[in-house]
Amino acid sequence: MTFVPDEVLVDSEAPALVRRLVEEFGAEVVEPPPIPPAPSGMEPAPGVEAEAMPLPTRVRFSAPPPVPAGTTVRLRDAYNAPVSVTSEMAAGVLAQVAQWASEGRGIGLNAVGHSVSLPLLAAAEADGAAGGADPFAWPAYMGRARVTAAWQLIEAYRKLASVKPLVTVGVLDGGFWLNGGTPGFPSGQAGSDFGSFAFQLNLLDESVGAGGANPNKCGDGYTCPWHGNAVASVATAPVGNGLGAAGVGGTVARPVLFKSELTVSQVFRCLQVCLAWGVDVLNMSFAKTNWELVFPTSAWDHAFQFAADNGLILVASAGNSTLNLPDDDNPRPATRTPGTITVGSLDGNNNASGFSNFGASVDVWAPGENLPVMPDPNNPNGSRPSGTSVAAPFVSGIVAMMRAIKPSLTTFEANQLLKSSGWRGDGRVTVGVDAFAAVLAAMGGVLPADLAESAARNDTPETAAMLYPLGANGALVPLGNLGDREAAALSQRADVDWYRFRVNDFSTFTLDLGFYPLLGPVRATLVPDDPDSRAEEDVVATFSRGVTHLAGPLAPGDYKLRIDGSMNLYELSVNLSPAPIGPDEFERNDSFEEATQFRLRTPGAPAPAFPAVFLHGPGRYPLTIHDGDRDFFRIQVDPSGALPSVATMRFSGTDALLDVTVYDADRTVVSRQTGVRAPTLNLLQDVVSFVEVTASRPTRYTMNVQYEIDQAHLPGPNQEVVVVPVPDLGDPAFHLGEEAQHFLVDLTQERGALNRLVFGAVNNAPFKAELLDDAGDVVSVGTPLDDGVHASVAVETSHLEPGSYFLRLGRGSSETQARGAQLDVERLPSLSGHV
Repeated sequence: MTFVPDEVLVDSEAPALVRRLVEEFGAEVVEPPPIPPAPSGMEPAPGVEAEAMPLPTRVRFSAPPPVPAGTTVRLRDAYNAPVSVTSEMAAGVLAQVAQWASEGRGIGLNAVGHSVSLPLLAAAEADGAAGGADPFAWPAYMGRARVTAAWQLIEAYRKLASVKPLVTVGVLDGGFWLNGGTPGFPSGQAGSDFGSFAFQLNLLDESVGAGGANPNKCGDGYTCPWHGNAVASVATAPVGNGLGAAGVGGTVARPVLFKSELTVSQVFRCLQVCLAWGVDVLNMSFAKTNWELVFPTSAWDHAFQFAADNGLILVASAGNSTLNLPDDDNPRPATRTPGTITVGSLDGNNNASGFSNFGASVDVWAPGENLPVMPDPNNPNGSRPSGTSVAAPFVSGIVAMMRAIKPSLTTFEANQLLKSSGWRGDGRVTVGVDAFAAVLAAMGGVLPADLAESAARNDTPETAAMLYPLGANGALVPLGNLGDREAAALSQRADVDWYRFRVNDFSTFTLDLGFYPLLGPVRATLVPDDPDSRAEEDVVATFSRGVTHLAGPLAPGDYKLRIDGSMNLYELSVNLSPAPIGPDEFERNDSFEEATQFRLRTPGAPAPAFPAVFLHGPGRYPLTIHDGDRDFFRIQVDPSGALPSVATMRFSGTDALLDVTVYDADRTVVSRQTGVRAPTLNLLQDVVSFVEVTASRPTRYTMNVQYEIDQAHLPGPNQEVVVVPVPDLGDPAFHLGEEAQHFLVDLTQERGALNRLVFGAVNNAPFKAELLDDAGDVVSVGTPLDDGVHASVAVETSHLEPGSYFLRLGRGSSETQARGAQLDVERLPSLSGHV
């Protein structure tokens, strides 16, 4: 955590503690400034006196207070881990707070807060910038180079562990837009991508700044006055500051500008200053073609070897002369320079640019054509230069990100990791850079463990970490040991995180899981502790770029969350809002006299001319038991007719145990089941019965009233499944769950009168249908239809012999039905006119 190292806050009700801190440790009370007057048009509500608000006293130490005995043990016990701090002052202040707080005194650190949102999900540069305002859409940063994914990987790492606070990229070049040392920027722009200042050194005259046009030429006398500006931009321009451009290493790096005529002595001087200043990376987008007899080869090699051995990572452009290196020529530092990473240029199709040098001296290849860069005096909206001069800082930016993760990274290690993590090329291209893979390689292939994993791994249901309420709305989030919102992560693809929370009352549950989309998806799965919970059916998942969302009703109980997917940082938030269950569609039906009336007519019998004769027939009904409620149903069952059927009432989807009592027409108890979760009742035919449903606490339940085919009359292979008559036209839509459902079809009618059966999903979900014979063999497979209204399936029957068949409906096909979402299906008139 971060806190003000020399301050504490003391509760307003503990003035004696304030006096003791002042008298014993020489601390001083920091008085708050007066409250400024309200702006015109604003005033406090009547009776409100802001000055009367109880606020803690802010106490500041001028010298580190002593560390009381036992502090180390006290802190280790409190946080279940050793505690370290960044200064002597911070140590003394933390120790004093731990001492007094352990005694119940009202004292605390002046902690610094931080944003809980994932940074760098998007970025914006200047409107009208050369590459467009969205660097996440720049082709060179996407594709195989994966720069934008590397940015998000860096931010994920930064949330979990410290990165090098300042990574510097030296730019040995010329042509930096500076005015007396202050970075320049075009009129109308708020500032420069270099920031308000720039580290710099003019190697031509170290008494003046490094600004001004490039003293060097590019290629064969070509004038490139602001070459260094472009090079520094590609490597280090800050990302998402709304200015100019975005550099490859712009989330971590700052430039150090070395203006030079590129003499050998100035190159040596630059190397020496880089080591003295602790520069991390030196980019050299220049070439020196030398006659070996007069070139100081030994001194050159010794200087670069010394720099590389002492921590400076060296990156050089290969050159733009289409030379095969080192055979055709010996441009330095691209060839025969110890410790240097030489970079060739790729075109937009990941092939070698036509101008780029190539050969054994080129270590890696990077995008080098039309890269967007920050403005200069000649290009107020920036420009899009090409060449190995911009391919090299592309790699320097990647190396800066690697150095941020691994400060000890050497130029030799960087070269090896770039090569081993890059993609294999064709033709002249040997290895193309992959920024994401290179940064990940510098991490050792995994993200650091988050706080939950560091303290006690939460990778099993048994070790699930608790979610805690945080903030004004009480959202449930992972919390660290100090009460801060935890940066949670899947440290590798195989990692799984588990969390747990409790629901005390019926609630509406919403979960938002944010993650870095460029690092891959992260999923959330709700797992109730109650194996019979209906939560998995009720909660619906939706997905958008970088967000997994779950929503639905939850009953009281204990729940767990499984988080899995790609290696990623994620932000988890669960909200529970009260949603007490209310009356269902049949209320009030809490007595015999008010019982909901059902009538089950014989399967295949015509519907009554006046449906009002009965209120409800076969169907599936979602119902509730709310506060002090009981449900009564009056059921009349007609004779079953020719089919060997049984009238049944099945209960499912309960949140609590049910008590179900059956009465005869005289209201005498026939049977009673208590404390049951999914009871099934067989109802007597040609009589009237009453059914009473109660529960010890509010609950939802589903009641399914239907005829089922008598199991004893089914052929052997089908006696283990529930089979019901096919619902008639006009019956309510019937419900299909995750498993297949079977229906009995009577095809004893005159041939030709039944050409096919047609069914449609009310919720337009896809499903499949099959007809089976008595032996369980498939004799007809349904064909999907497009009627513009339903997801429909037609099963042809005209080719079948008269008799009884089994219709199997489900989300899958064949013997094993695929699991899937539930759907409601209704029987439709045949599109051919024959049913």
